[in-house]
Amino acid sequence: MKYDSLILFDWFSFTSKHYSLEGMIDLLGLTLDQFEVLPGVRGWESRLYFDGISLHVGGREEIWCEMSGQGCRAFESFGRADWNSLFEVILMDKDFNITRLDVAFDDHIGIFDLEYMVREMDAGNYVSRMKSWEYTKSNKGITLYHGSAQSKVRFRIYDKAAERNREDEGHWVRFEMVLRDGNAVRFLDLLVLQQVGEVFAKTVNNYLRYVVPGADSNKWRWETADWWYNFISVSEKVSLYEKPGVEYNIDNLEKYVVDQAGAATAAYVKIVGVEAFIGKCLYKLAATNNPKYGDLISRYAPDSNLNDLIVLM
Repeated sequence: MKYDSLILFDWFSFTSKHYSLEGMIDLLGLTLDQFEVLPGVRGWESRLYFDGISLHVGGREEIWCEMSGQGCRAFESFGRADWNSLFEVILMDKDFNITRLDVAFDDHIGIFDLEYMVREMDAGNYVSRMKSWEYTKSNKGITLYHGSAQSKVRFRIYDKAAERNREDEGHWVRFEMVLRDGNAVRFLDLLVLQQVGEVFAKTVNNYLRYVVPGADSNKWRWETADWWYNFISVSEKVSLYEKPGVEYNIDNLEKYVVDQAGAATAAYVKIVGVEAFIGKCLYKLAATNNPKYGDLISRYAPDSNLNDLIVLM
């Protein structure tokens, strides 16, 4: 699917000392039976997991809710799907502590030329409140960083199309803003009166600006580079993309089944036979509470009846 430039929330995490596990799940608009229980991390005894959403519980005083990019899409597709309401509840209750917020701007119109940006970064043609900077090149494309991994504010600009192996779909570069603790809270506070694009653009320009070299000894007085001005102008006019939904389709399914588990699956089929293998898979599908598979079937095989298939097996 082709998009113009868009902004979306791509990571959100927070803790609560007083909310119960059931209360946290209800806050997200989900149900307990959608989650599977996994071993805990970082001092928590266990982790309840659903499609990129983790609830870390036990062993510590607070419950930690962590939504990755995939989890944010799951919240939009299967949960309450209302970021404003979620943020309002969390900001109004001092029991909650916001630990991280990622806001992503996706460029589908050619604003960013990463090779050119690398040259400008090397030349020092930018001003920034963040001292740390670096870039990497790999088979997944170019990635530029302003700010360190430990910074309260960090920017990452990278080739999303290359990362997803979707170069055939055209230009797709992501500018990702990682905000921690108080910086995340301040960003959300500003959303009360301003559009997300305005807050995003102002936050970016407050910390980083690419410039045209000039005679002035103070680089902060150098003129803004045209391409950077274009980025800020476009981003401040962008609204939050409404309910992008899960990034899961038949291609994702095939990549997992064939590319990641294909060899193991083929070996297992040779051992137990096709009929036994398909039967076990169908029963597993019927028992799962993950709605993304039901959504996938309804889109690509709307006339199939899972119960009939199980009976036939």
